[in-house]
Amino acid sequence: TQPAIIDMPEFLCVNSPIHTPQGNFNNGTFSLFGTTITTIDPSALGAGTYPITYNAFDTNNCPTTTTEPIAIYNLPQLTISFQTPICTNSGLVPITVQPEGGNLQGDLLTDSFINPYLGQSGINYSLTYIYVDNNGCSNTQTTPFVLVTPQIPQLAYETDCFQNANITISNQLFTSINWQTDGTVTNNGDQFQINY
Repeated sequence: TQPAIIDMPEFLCVNSPIHTPQGNFNNGTFSLFGTTITTIDPSALGAGTYPITYNAFDTNNCPTTTTEPIAIYNLPQLTISFQTPICTNSGLVPITVQPEGGNLQGDLLTDSFINPYLGQSGINYSLTYIYVDNNGCSNTQTTPFVLVTPQIPQLAYETDCFQNANITISNQLFTSINWQTDGTVTNNGDQFQINY
């Protein structure tokens, strides 16, 4: 009996094209878990290892068979992270990607930082990260972002006869307020009092 040989890759990625296995005899058939198949669809099967069986008759019309495994790998899971919101005056914003070693591209990039000074508020920007793992499986992650214009506080002043001045922020748009005199934080809250 002449040996049966399957011509197919050792592995595919879940996003690989549908593969048609070949055998060394023209009259053979392929099966998976007892079901006859003509193609291997990685996306339909999902990640795992699958035994592909090839049954045929050799040139002497003797039956021959073999079973070989094919592995299907998941795509690498990617993340792009950075602080939000990104204000137009934030300075360089570091970007972290996982896993490392891929190709980062996109808008407002300066090395591995978002540079807000290259853009403007109200426009939709995005970053794209492309990575190929040790199995040769590639994935792409795209993350959108926008720049935000900082809110400017509106101040209201009140003075009394005792040389006190109350300064109040009249537009309640802020979650944290620090008042400083000579660079030192002297008060928290939406109102600040000074003597003059």
